[in-house]
Amino acid sequence: MLLTSAYVRVPSSSVMETAAKNFLNSLTPEQRAKATYKFEDDQRFDWHFIPKPRKGLPLREMTTFLRTDDGSWRRDDERHDNVLIDTAALPDRLAALGLNAEVRSAFGTETLPEGLMAVVAQRPG
Repeated sequence: MLLTSAYVRVPSSSVMETAAKNFLNSLTPEQRAKATYKFEDDQRFDWHFIPKPRKGLPLREMTTFLRTDDGSWRRDDERHDNVLIDTAALPDRLAALGLNAEVRSAFGTETLPEGLMAVVAQRPG
């Protein structure tokens, strides 16, 4: 029996460049202004992790879903038009699966954008 493998080496710089471009393209103009700096900015040397206030775009200011100008919701390249679900019925449906669930208009201390609801569920015990 002959075992072999083949691979194509992809330069990590092109992978990082694509990831960075995808990240920047997913941001609103306001978020992009916070998340980017000029190359000459001293902020580029402040990359280590020491808990302290930092410049930039905090994770808590990034949302997974963004409302577009036409009123639909966007997540990455997905479009969600007329996504309707009776959220009041979800706790009972999830209870049938052995989960305790509740519907909230906030997730933790973060208030969700108008029209989005969070369903938080956990297994008892």
